[in-house]
This record gives sequence, structure tokens and C-alpha cells, in this order.
Amino acid sequence: MLFRMISKPSYLDQPCERCGNKKTIIKVRKGRTQTLSGSAAIEYSQIVCTNNECQKQFEMKLEERIQKEELVRLKREENKQQGKQKVNP
Repeated sequence: MLFRMISKPSYLDQPCERCGNKKTIIKVRKGRTQTLSGSAAIEYSQIVCTNNECQKQFEMKLEERIQKEELVRLKREENKQQGKQKVNP
């Protein structure tokens, strides 16, 4: 019995989820990571929407999310420190 490899369409072939325009690669990095059987080559690609307004909105929302996550992290650390102070008077 022969098996046929089925490949998914690449991210570039899929339209932007927000506006439906095409996507493009703006940056590519290559690296290596350790695995159980040695190491593997990895290629990182930064893919963006070709619609500048859509991409700007995405970047603004991403920045807001990052700031919210940072506030949550700081609050969690603060609560952790307060808890340690209560345990060790």
C-alpha cells in the first residue's frame, strides 16, 4: 500500500484572518535546537498582512495584550511577596 503525503497549505497561502488580504514574509531567522536525538534546524518566519492599516491595528492590540500580561505578572509577584511577609512576621 502506498501512502501519499498530504501537506497543509502554508500560512502565506491563507488570507489574513482580520481583513482577508494576502500575507507576506518580512523576516526570516534560522536556528538550531537540541532534541533527544541530537539537534534540529529551525526556521522562524515573521509573516504580516499586506494591508498596513490592518497590521497596525494588530500590532496595537498585541502591545495592549503584552502590557496587560505584564501588569498581571507584576500583581502576582506583589501578592506573592505580601503572602511571604504574612507568613514570616
